Order: sequence, then structure tokens, then C-alpha cells
Amino acid sequence: MQMRMMARDNYLIWTISEGGKRFNTAMPAFKETLGIEDRWKIIHFLRTL
Repeated sequence: MQMRMMARDNYLIWTISEGGKRFNTAMPAFKETLGIEDRWKIIHFLRTL
């Protein structure tokens, strides 16, 4: 059985919204390009993986 570390939803929504600059990653912030509903859809999708 594979164990995965699951991030909390509030951390995921913050990371998607603000991007990865704080952690020196290339992921852009999506708060200006995706609405809040679409950002939550991404989180729901990630939970299915």
C-alpha cells in the first residue's frame, strides 16, 4: 500500500492562488487568471489522483 502525504485544502488553495515564488518554484500565481471556483475544482481533481 502506498502512503501519501495529503496537504490540507486551505494550504492547496493558498498555493494555487499565490504560486510558488515563496518556495523558489516556477509555478505562477493563478488568483488573477482563475476564479475561486476553478481553483477549488483543481483541488477536487487532485484529491482523485
